[in-house]
Amino acid sequence: MSRSPRRQIRRRARRASDAAEGAADEKSTSPVPSPGSWNVDRGRSRVRRPSNPFSEDNLRRKGYHSLLSSFGKVFHVEKRWKLVREMGSGAYGVVISAADEISGETVAIKMVTRVFDKVQLAKRALREITLLRHFSNHENITGLIDVDAISPDFNEIYIFMEPMEADLHQIIKSGQVLSNEHVQYFLYQILRGMKFIHSGGVIHRDLKPGNLLVNADCELKICDFGLSRGFDAAPDENASKLTEYVATRWYRAPEIMLAFPRYNTAIDVWSIGCILAELLLGKPLFKGKDYG
Repeated sequence: MSRSPRRQIRRRARRASDAAEGAADEKSTSPVPSPGSWNVDRGRSRVRRPSNPFSEDNLRRKGYHSLLSSFGKVFHVEKRWKLVREMGSGAYGVVISAADEISGETVAIKMVTRVFDKVQLAKRALREITLLRHFSNHENITGLIDVDAISPDFNEIYIFMEPMEADLHQIIKSGQVLSNEHVQYFLYQILRGMKFIHSGGVIHRDLKPGNLLVNADCELKICDFGLSRGFDAAPDENASKLTEYVATRWYRAPEIMLAFPRYNTAIDVWSIGCILAELLLGKPLFKGKDYG
């Protein structure tokens, strides 16, 4: 006797329902959900794009904020630092003076950008930080206070140093008359600081009035060690050739101008002589008319 069509349909529907319930139970207990069970929003949230480290939200979350200088550069520093004034800018960085709202301390902050764009820039930044830290206890060398980098890729590095009010280039350019006592005191401090640097086996290689900082008490400090490097006491033992592309041209020694492959502390002494003449004359001693 054949079964009625209605009864067969009911049994098939019941079997399909039981199979669906079993599959649902197995899916709920499975530790790894099937790809089809992911919704679009949930799948997108699993792939996070790196956020901008300099966005206002990220800065605020880390306790930082933005300081806009008149040089058009934005400094990303801790909130306690407030801009006092702009101090100077160059090819390798911008310097501002900032005050700590909590302690009242004033510092000079140098921002170095695009550090890892070139190997030469990375080496320069590393040299400057290392040598500032090494020589910071001397009275005539700029002291390193701190180093900060908010970006995880170190695209911006902030070097915190002792603040000074001006540099010798600004003083000479202002036309202020310097007495012999002023010149002697400045020269004494330059020689004192350079003797300490040379005793550590380092050539500065970029001595110029702009890298000699002074304050209202005529105290002088040597700064900017980005082009410095070590040397051997005996020139004949120098294994590697030294580059001639160092020092500002007006203060560059003859052995550098003539591309001599090895040189020593004498190039710094030449630069000091050029600086002394500029202090006495009020203008550069060897100001060339071209770049040849």
